[in-house]
Amino acid sequence: MLRKLLNKLSDSLLAWSAGLLVPVLAAFFLLTEPQMRDWYFKVRYFFKPDQPASANFVVLTVATKKANELTQVTPRRYLARLIDSVAQFQPRLIALDYEFLEADRSDPHYPELQRAVAAAGNVILPCLLDVHSHERRVLSMPPEELAPLRQTGYVTLESVYDAKLQTPLTDQSLLPSFAFAMMTAYLFPQEYFADQDTAEDLPAQALRMLALPDGEFLLPINYAGPIKDKRIAVQDADLFLRSIGNKNFWKNIIAGKIVLIGSTLRQADGSDQFETPYGTMFGVEVHANIINMLLTQNFLKPFGRRYEIFFTALALAIAGFSVWRLRLKSALGVTAGWLLIYTTAGFALFIGQNKILPLALPLKAGLVGFLLVYTLQRFGVTKRVREFLDFAILLEAAEQKNRYRLRVINAPGQAGDAKAEVILNKDKLKKELKRLQRGFVDQAFLKNFGHLLYQHLFLDNIAASYQRGLAQARMEKKGLRLRLLIDAPELQTLPWEYLYDRRHDFFFSANPEILLTRDVVSEQPRREMNVKELNVLIALSNPTPESLLMLALHELEVTDEKEIIVAALKNLRDNTDIPIRYTILEHATADEIRRHLHDDFNVFHFIGHSTFRDGMGKIVLEDDEHEAVFVDEADFGNLFLGCNDMRLVILNSCQSATTAALPTISGLAYQIIQRGVPAVVAMQSPIADETATLFAKEFYRTLAAGYAVDFAVTHARLVIAQKMKNTRLHDFGIPVLFMRAKKGSMV
Repeated sequence: MLRKLLNKLSDSLLAWSAGLLVPVLAAFFLLTEPQMRDWYFKVRYFFKPDQPASANFVVLTVATKKANELTQVTPRRYLARLIDSVAQFQPRLIALDYEFLEADRSDPHYPELQRAVAAAGNVILPCLLDVHSHERRVLSMPPEELAPLRQTGYVTLESVYDAKLQTPLTDQSLLPSFAFAMMTAYLFPQEYFADQDTAEDLPAQALRMLALPDGEFLLPINYAGPIKDKRIAVQDADLFLRSIGNKNFWKNIIAGKIVLIGSTLRQADGSDQFETPYGTMFGVEVHANIINMLLTQNFLKPFGRRYEIFFTALALAIAGFSVWRLRLKSALGVTAGWLLIYTTAGFALFIGQNKILPLALPLKAGLVGFLLVYTLQRFGVTKRVREFLDFAILLEAAEQKNRYRLRVINAPGQAGDAKAEVILNKDKLKKELKRLQRGFVDQAFLKNFGHLLYQHLFLDNIAASYQRGLAQARMEKKGLRLRLLIDAPELQTLPWEYLYDRRHDFFFSANPEILLTRDVVSEQPRREMNVKELNVLIALSNPTPESLLMLALHELEVTDEKEIIVAALKNLRDNTDIPIRYTILEHATADEIRRHLHDDFNVFHFIGHSTFRDGMGKIVLEDDEHEAVFVDEADFGNLFLGCNDMRLVILNSCQSATTAALPTISGLAYQIIQRGVPAVVAMQSPIADETATLFAKEFYRTLAAGYAVDFAVTHARLVIAQKMKNTRLHDFGIPVLFMRAKKGSMV
């Protein structure tokens, strides 16, 4: 009960996670490059790195009103006094970071400020002292009228004080022209204060002097972080005015430098405050930040468009290739790791060298590449699992003894039934079967024996129908699923898994192009293999060695096979979208198996001993004292009665597929099929521990890759044939698949 509650809780959490994932992904894909960079700024602000301060830059901040409380403006007389005082120490440039509105012309001290600006001769302002318009910062004036105005410091570049500075790397509107004008006037003072025609070429010259490529200055010229070095600023201009008598001190501080004068008064309407990645800044602080960055060559440097294309393509390739070649969990780890490394490297470059990797597109490309390739694989656009055409043959007893009727009941492009009648050559088959059971065989024997079975099955027009079906499957680039529907006890006992096609030189059971399965005539309805979740019960029968000896059986290495199965199920969990759970019964008793089988399990994997004695199959389970006990095929089969969820039973035990030529067909696997289980994998003769373990490993590994049960069995047989050819050559034909489902796909 607790396990069911935990499973439901897990499913609910997964559902909620999936529900939350959709809006998160949607928000992620809506992120733009500036927003991603803004996130970098915010993370960087957490570290608060000190930015280098230029020795050629001084900021005087006016922190008190010095005026009527209602006006909240700095008096013109005060500014004029500041300019006169600074000018005497011979600065390279005086930048007055103030806006003067048209209403200010009524100020009686306005002419005094005009006089101070004109007297200094190297003052620049963001607008005219006596003409200003909020709608248009750059006035349409003829050059002859602008020339005298430039002598008062009018900036002819377009101002952008209304820019949204909280997204600092969007476009050119985020480059305050006044800051750039200061830089130009500092580098080319004579040309800047000359005439309009010359001034138009100054921005490009300034860029070259700053070692910035033409046309790429808009992105890197932006915030580099708070400037904490006090060398560049005197916090209060009053301090400067009170101490100007110390001329030698201030001459060393100001001479030959940019002096930026601005207000840090908080306006009632907040007009001079801007949201930046590093918090709210006054306009003078914004300009100081940019100018200092340019002077120290510490501006932000983007990698450029070609790098964006390269890293985007690389992210797509890494994510896509990892999904294509690796298991889902590993691919997810590789993709997440790559994106994390890329993001971390980008942030390290941003912090350490002010270089900006492209962010949004490569990160999105990694996720898109992962989802795209996974979707293509999952829904079959690039699906690796090939399709198979059905070719089914019914084998049933005829009226005469030792005679059997064969009929093709399903074939690709079949027109009418293909029929034949075969006489079973018992003496020759018995002789060959005894040699096969002893294991003293070579490749030539197996091929001759397999061809003998082929001659009993593919007769006359049945052989022609098979050849046509195989040719059509190859033409359509598909495989052939050969179903043997056997309704005759003597034919059921034959090891059809050694069928050999001499014409095309292959064993059917070890050829992934042809999937050999046994079908069973049964009154039970057919059920398909598909399940919404995979719930596996692994039962280990590991009785005491002494009790096994009493039954003439040896001890098995069940632990190794259990670990292989568990590892394979974890791989399967990585490659499917459905939940996968497993439970291990360390000591398989009949009561424990019965109790668990009715608990929603759909795969049962048994590891232990079984045998075929006295004309019936018997499986070795444990009792309450862990002693070995025989359970006959009927009782064991009855454990599966009413298990409507069961889809696959794997009996990795000796002779679990063995049947007898009695009036009715017998055997462990046959009994389970008759209980309505759609597929059973069993062993038709004694199998070595090494072979059983190898089969389990390859079967689940192939199933984990998304292949059907019959393909997984065939692949495991092929691997056994290749790896055991020098020791146990015939082991590949021991595993038998009984399957009544039309298709063997479970997930």
